[in-house]
Amino acid sequence: MASVCTGAAEAATAVEGVKKDTLVKSLRQVQSAAKQLHQFNQPERLHDYLVGEPITQSRPILEQAAQTILTKANAERPPGIDTDFLVRAEEERAQYAQSKAPQVGEQARGKLKRALRNQLVDSIKERCKQIQFAANSAWPAGVPANEGFRKRFRLPANRTLSR
Repeated sequence: MASVCTGAAEAATAVEGVKKDTLVKSLRQVQSAAKQLHQFNQPERLHDYLVGEPITQSRPILEQAAQTILTKANAERPPGIDTDFLVRAEEERAQYAQSKAPQVGEQARGKLKRALRNQLVDSIKERCKQIQFAANSAWPAGVPANEGFRKRFRLPANRTLSR
């Protein structure tokens, strides 16, 4: 059912949002540690951590920003950022990157199911029309004895079926 796919896509979107929020929280923590390290003696190095940049502007920007920030943090190790933190943050980045696939898959399945449903409805309508044309030929309009048959097939009693 297409509505099930839509519901699954919405659930995947919600999960994606949670994963995004978790990743952004970790990235902000790295940026905060970088400020602690560089704010007063080398403020130009904060640019390497994308401090002040709109990293959540879009999915591709966030994915690239996460990679940039985590790579820099791994090389420099600001205060409070250890290997365990970086491994966890890298896992969060990977989970966020993978979170789009279920959503897109469900949307595609829903679209396909709706298209199949529409094809079936069109086929049914076409067959109904064919039956009406056959009934129109079998029981011509204007003949009083045919009115009951024509009514069963939803045909006009006093004129021929035209479309």
